[in-house]
Amino acid sequence: MPDQLLRGALIALVRAARHGEPAPPSPYYNFEECLYLYSGGQLGTESDIADDSSKNRSWFSFTLMQMLAKRNWKQTCRNAWQAFSKLLHERVDLPLDAFFDARLVKAGRAVTTPLYSDTWHNLVKSAVENDNPGFPHAFADRAWLIASYVALVPYRAWQPVMMWLDTQLSCTWYNREHLPEL
Repeated sequence: MPDQLLRGALIALVRAARHGEPAPPSPYYNFEECLYLYSGGQLGTESDIADDSSKNRSWFSFTLMQMLAKRNWKQTCRNAWQAFSKLLHERVDLPLDAFFDARLVKAGRAVTTPLYSDTWHNLVKSAVENDNPGFPHAFADRAWLIASYVALVPYRAWQPVMMWLDTQLSCTWYNREHLPEL
């Protein structure tokens, strides 16, 4: 069931981005600004969030694609790839100390990755290797704590953090000891 939820979320995010429909906002907006956008300006704090277009851009679909690849959902990934690869995949690159600061920060940089083609092996390998946000080893047994924090502070759902949580909390087909054949 959770794998089906990942699949459904990926398809919904890609569809929304391709058609310019509302999608999760970038990690640069706080709760009050998001509330303003989704309430049609009735609640929250006014900002430039309404001017930020998500057409052909996604902040989270690449992470979902990697999670599905780690689960060996090759056919699902293949079916989504045509629309998925036409998006610009964005993520934030902030220092680790910013992760533990729940305030919204404008520091760091946004990284945009266009995808054109890739092999299944490379997609899986990057998914498996992209699970090190740099947390102290002490958090390995406390992944639930990081997951709870991300639920409360969703703009810290950085790609390496989410992949780390996926590794810590899920059982996947592919991992560091088992990769697809070349």
